[in-house]
Amino acid sequence: MIGRTRFRGRARHVFSLGFLLLSLAPPAVAQDVQPLIDEGRAAAQQDQNVQARDLFEQALTLDPARRPELLREYADQLSYTRQAEEAIPLYREALTANLGGEERARAQTGLARALSWTGRHEEAADLWQQRQDADPSNQEARRGLREALVAQARAEAAEARPAEAAALLERAMAADPSARAGLLREYADQLTYGQQAGRAIPVYDEAIGSSGISPEEQALTRRNRAFALLWSSDPQAEAAWAELAAEDPDDAEAAANLRALRAQAPSAPRRRAAPARVDAPTPARPSAVPLLTQADDLMTSGRAAEAVPLFRRALDIPLTPDRRREALLGLARAQSWSGDNAGAGATYDALLAIDPADAEARRGQAMILTWTGRSAEGQRIFDELLVADPGDNAARRGAAEARMYQGRQREALRLLSPLLVQDDPEAQSLAARAELWRGRPDRAVPLANAALEDRPYDTGAADAAREAARQLRPRTDLTLALSRQDNGLQTVTQELRHRVFFNEGRSSAAVVEQLSHLRHDTGDVRVLTLGISGTHAWDEDLALEGSLTAARINSGGQTRVRPLFDGALRYQARDELRFDLFTSRSLFDDRSSVAAGVTMTTLGLGAEVQGVWRLALRGGLGFVSDGNRRLFAEGAAERQVPGLPVFLGLRHSYQGFTRPDRSRGYLNPDWIHTTALTARFENELAHGWTFGADGSAGYEWQTDQSQPVWGAGLWVRYDANDRASFSADLRHQDSAALAGAQGFWRTTGTFRLGLRW
Repeated sequence: MIGRTRFRGRARHVFSLGFLLLSLAPPAVAQDVQPLIDEGRAAAQQDQNVQARDLFEQALTLDPARRPELLREYADQLSYTRQAEEAIPLYREALTANLGGEERARAQTGLARALSWTGRHEEAADLWQQRQDADPSNQEARRGLREALVAQARAEAAEARPAEAAALLERAMAADPSARAGLLREYADQLTYGQQAGRAIPVYDEAIGSSGISPEEQALTRRNRAFALLWSSDPQAEAAWAELAAEDPDDAEAAANLRALRAQAPSAPRRRAAPARVDAPTPARPSAVPLLTQADDLMTSGRAAEAVPLFRRALDIPLTPDRRREALLGLARAQSWSGDNAGAGATYDALLAIDPADAEARRGQAMILTWTGRSAEGQRIFDELLVADPGDNAARRGAAEARMYQGRQREALRLLSPLLVQDDPEAQSLAARAELWRGRPDRAVPLANAALEDRPYDTGAADAAREAARQLRPRTDLTLALSRQDNGLQTVTQELRHRVFFNEGRSSAAVVEQLSHLRHDTGDVRVLTLGISGTHAWDEDLALEGSLTAARINSGGQTRVRPLFDGALRYQARDELRFDLFTSRSLFDDRSSVAAGVTMTTLGLGAEVQGVWRLALRGGLGFVSDGNRRLFAEGAAERQVPGLPVFLGLRHSYQGFTRPDRSRGYLNPDWIHTTALTARFENELAHGWTFGADGSAGYEWQTDQSQPVWGAGLWVRYDANDRASFSADLRHQDSAALAGAQGFWRTTGTFRLGLRW
């Protein structure tokens, strides 16, 4: 009879799990996705690319048969949200389908654009050329071809292949004559470096005579022309350098070249028949320009790591102080944007060693401090810059971001508010992240979309929009926990939780099913728990969360049902101060007390203060169903080690029971104090992988004994994509016995799979 009861309970559990999973699975029959498609196209027309991308993705998931029709549009939205690499194979797939003329042209254009944005300029140029050949009046194709050819040319120039670079620039000017004036100087430079200085001189002359050239560009063009005259032994070289020396008496380079020319030809121009380039100084300045230009282009196209060696090569060339500062600033930015924060910090230090008052270098240094776990130091520098110049918007944004990393989102948003009124896209991007980090995806999305309209390459805004959308998707968590104790108790717990979000993410509701099996020599206990849970945030200050469940306990052929609950009302008084009011009714984690159905109802208060130190206080009173009472309190302090993802702290806890003589198996001392030092570490191993460890060691005092205690944990998390994540946690607790005391230990492994639908 008991066997049949257990079988029926097991069968009901399996059936309920299967029913819930089937209810979550996408239907096999395609749904009508036209409303999603229409909404996605409307969002795309309004440049709301993140929203459009997600809508097309949902439509493709629900109705795969419409893939050929939607693939190009979906790939477009991926490209516009900085996912061009993922878009390329989709464009290629679309082009293999039997597309109509206009749709095929759009797919080719999209593929060419994505190839350009991912640095595949040669392939992009071939596609743009096809588009221009098919439609010579296509302005986008003309511009795209020119940009791809120029990017190729700059890559060749960076690799010291001037002849190839010049040929590509010549082709670019022919493809788009409207851009000729802006490319003349660069084309002439490559001719000069390729030992064709004679051909370069008339090109320099054309560039100098063209309209619309800036004074800075004209000055650089005249200087490079003077070098070309010098290298080609042209009689006009002396006059060109004399003119430059007269305009700036402090121009040491012009004076040196002029002296060299006059020394070679003291009396008559005919002496210039001998090559002047042999004795002339090496013209350093022109060769640095294409390197810096190419490096800047790589930076703006999101390829900062490739820009680093170009900036370094430019710095190996003798430069004027201003040009050297420009190259160092570029190198520091490229290093930080490519993840080398230590290298960027050293470069900013080098700049500040030259000029400690360099505001741009100080801002960069403060940003690196912020990103490397020293946000308080970074904030101090930003605040000083902002006091010195209240109009320094870059410092204002930096001061806000430093506060964001300290959890002070409200302060950050207050600092950004003057810039948000001005629709500053960088401020909008930061504000989107701040709103997301304080649990307001409803506010984060419009801010992120507004930033992306002006800055489609803004990864921070794109990530905020993507994360906000991800947080609003229904979530299912499957958890398996395995535990073993010193007394031989083994516990296996399986849990299924499915949560949906509404009210723009401010509210959620979930169904919960949990099965626990406690195995021991004295008998097994099974607990099946079913219930619901939910959360609601009225605003960023006040939020409520809780659950209501029923536990069915089966032990020794007897069945008991116990209603359980937990809830917490959280009030965020300030960024750095939060109060909690909490209550719960729960089972103990001991086999005997669980078998007897003993529960404890708890009422308590908590507070947390965030600053240089994080302080947490928690305490309350528990009422045990057997008539016992428990008083508990805990305080903890923790601080981050500057510059490291390591946190050190101290924790002290107390608990005492009014009836230590009454025991149903649960821990029931008269009183017990525990003090321990704590440490934890968290860091990213690789893309999507995060690793952490924590530990504690201290001492425990009881009425009749004392003993050392320690604990340690390791965990790893893998975010496969926006929809799936996996985590594993291994934890051990130990109270080592002293003076013959029994002691206690427990080891637990937990595995969790999370799915977003």
